[in-house]
Amino acid sequence: FQEAKDQMARAIASDDDFCNYTNRNIVVEDTSTGDLLFVDFNLSYNPFTRIVQQSVLATRTEDALLSATERATAPFVGFYQADPDEFVANGYTQPYLRQAIMNNANEIEIFNIDDGFDTRLGVMEFIIQNKVCNPDDEAEKPGDLEACDAGVTTRTVAKSQCAGDDSDPEDDGETNKIALNSYNVNSDYPAIKRVRVETDYPNQEVRIYLSEYIEAIENPYAADGEPDVIYDPTNCEKQAVLDELAEANPDTTTGVRLTVVEDPGYDIIYTGEGEDRTETLPTPAITYAGQLVAERQNEL
Repeated sequence: FQEAKDQMARAIASDDDFCNYTNRNIVVEDTSTGDLLFVDFNLSYNPFTRIVQQSVLATRTEDALLSATERATAPFVGFYQADPDEFVANGYTQPYLRQAIMNNANEIEIFNIDDGFDTRLGVMEFIIQNKVCNPDDEAEKPGDLEACDAGVTTRTVAKSQCAGDDSDPEDDGETNKIALNSYNVNSDYPAIKRVRVETDYPNQEVRIYLSEYIEAIENPYAADGEPDVIYDPTNCEKQAVLDELAEANPDTTTGVRLTVVEDPGYDIIYTGEGEDRTETLPTPAITYAGQLVAERQNEL
């Protein structure tokens, strides 16, 4: 790390070219368990944007560092951007943006931290998602997967196309295959999938947003004929809706697409386009008065 910081300090002093330091030969061991993390460390300087950027990514296997898919679900990803004038070769560099993403081992829970001096807003987010109980990389269709263990609360299949083949008793589709996960905040919010805590430093306010789903799409051709919404749809359900839209609109020249349903209690909702585009901010479930933090009142 010292070698990387010394190299970056020299590059910033010269200020005449890009500089990038990368090291994938870092291994962190938990001596109590023997568990290993393989680390990709990157530090760079761009003289045109005048940004110093650092990223740290840790995976459970060395091969995962080379896989874009596995890197996306790495146990830990850290990132910061700093002004080169604030960069120091020895000691702490004050960033104006810092982020961290942590995924638990079974990829069900995600914890994000996003703290920006540029926006003067600190954000923490916890997400818990549904999960195929017994995944199988060799499974060609949902019916090939094993059902969840007894006692596991499973997700109700929203599209009949994904519930199995009635002519094949061995093909039960996604039925009883996907664990339904949620987070109990309190008695008023017993089944939450997203929690976001925003610290608004200029306004000295802490806002908590809660959502019962991560993603939702319109289901215009529901089984009862009445349009509804599919919450946290599977890939099979998304494809089923697309197929129905394509069948109902055979003459379209622009193709069909899914219609996303935002949560007004969590998501920023955009309407219109171009100069007429507007945004509606979500309504927090809980708001607290915060304490003055003087050094966070101004941008760096």
